[in-house]
Amino acid sequence: MNMKNTEIYQNIEKILKNELALEMEIHIKDDTNLIEDYSLSSMMVLELMIELELFYSIEIEEDEFDIETLSEARKIADLINKKIE
Repeated sequence: MNMKNTEIYQNIEKILKNELALEMEIHIKDDTNLIEDYSLSSMMVLELMIELELFYSIEIEEDEFDIETLSEARKIADLINKKIE
């Protein structure tokens, strides 16, 4: 099962608003950098990844938790797609 990136981005937006309580307009797309564009801390990115693990019933390995990589929306979508195949 390969999800479209736009579906994953919509889920990221929902998690940021509902679980991490971001109170700003959020529009995730391929080139979105969560740290630079939305001022997320590395802890918030980690929390987002945990929520995505729960949402998609996947497990992200410790060596895949690279803040530089996981701050980029396209790379997060690629990782999720790889895990749910």
